[in-house]
Amino acid sequence: MVLPVLCLVMGLTLTGCSNGGGEGQKSANPWSAEIQRIESRTDNDMVRAILKDGSITDAEFEEFMESYNQCLAQYDLTSSYSRDDGSESVADQFSQYEPDQLSEKIEQCRNQTGYFDLVPLDQQMHANPDNVSDDELQQKVFECRKRHGLIDSGMSIEEYKDIMGATSDSTDSDPLANSPFADYYQDTDSADTQQWFSCETDPSA
Repeated sequence: MVLPVLCLVMGLTLTGCSNGGGEGQKSANPWSAEIQRIESRTDNDMVRAILKDGSITDAEFEEFMESYNQCLAQYDLTSSYSRDDGSESVADQFSQYEPDQLSEKIEQCRNQTGYFDLVPLDQQMHANPDNVSDDELQQKVFECRKRHGLIDSGMSIEEYKDIMGATSDSTDSDPLANSPFADYYQDTDSADTQQWFSCETDPSA
């Protein structure tokens, strides 16, 4: 059994450039303040070592995911993670777990390896390398989706924001399920859906 895992960005704020503190690469890094905040709060030695130079290289991220998979392996689980779009699937090799049991094992390994410190930060840094404001980033994502024909050419950024910012009603139904973008959240295997979410992680695509 393969469980798709949606990797959500949690606990991160767009902090802008750091004013002072640190030298060289860190001082010029727009993510410096956030990296330093995570360094100071994490108790995971590997995460601290990776963030020490103010960046997350491909080799460092691969090493981290190997550590995460080593943890999952004790439960006969394997993670496949796409750094391009931030998607993850975890395979239960012997289909031995119920969904809640599977989620529990994944959670244990994420906590053990510092996943929640490193992976959401990596997603944010890829999607927003210049650490621009939420409004600027949303504009970039909107333009990417429109460029790929995923949004009606006549739709304005204001209309788009209204749809994406809608909240659940009293029935707790997902407002996007009845929006013009519903298909992108239902048919997860389509090329258009993949591009829709790729625009979130790489708005310049």
